[in-house]
Amino acid sequence: MLINYSRPIIRPSGVLWFARQAPSSQRSAHTMATAQTSEQQFETFFQRYERQITAYLCRMTGDEQTARDLCQETFVSAWQHFSQLQEPAAARAWLYRVATNLALRLHERRQAHPMAALDEAFPGASDPGRRVAERDRIQQALMTLTAKQRSALILHEVHGLSCEEVGQLLHLSRDAVKMAIWRGREQFRKAYLSEGEQI
Repeated sequence: MLINYSRPIIRPSGVLWFARQAPSSQRSAHTMATAQTSEQQFETFFQRYERQITAYLCRMTGDEQTARDLCQETFVSAWQHFSQLQEPAAARAWLYRVATNLALRLHERRQAHPMAALDEAFPGASDPGRRVAERDRIQQALMTLTAKQRSALILHEVHGLSCEEVGQLLHLSRDAVKMAIWRGREQFRKAYLSEGEQI
């Protein structure tokens, strides 16, 4: 399975199209000017965080198309709450919280309806390259972790969040986060080595 983390996934104009509440014909000149400024700010905000959130969701779900969909949902929600997201550190944490909640809800739905998950085929043909095989091996190992272990490990190790920040996002104590990360590392190591033996 090839997941292209560097590829642009969605455009802010698409997010704004879904999130707008009223057609432009119903807006006053002042409202339109304000909206235009907000849209420019949101575009900058989107460009700053979109790849991080998409890469995180790809690792959480193991599926590029699902990650795109959840990223779209995350930024639609961000646009709707954009006036509250002006402080960069708080905005980043808020985006990860929304993305994490969406990924965990998807995981719960898949567990409740396992046959539906089997119907979701991964798109694209497999590339025989060594780099692609290694990426697939890492993804397979990540998917053996529980959703919270996977989330804690990725947020901490890949995206550099502290245990306290991860705890706030996942509603866990600092000790619980450290335990989830430790168990996640151990499970990942075992699964990764096991995948290597099968190659």
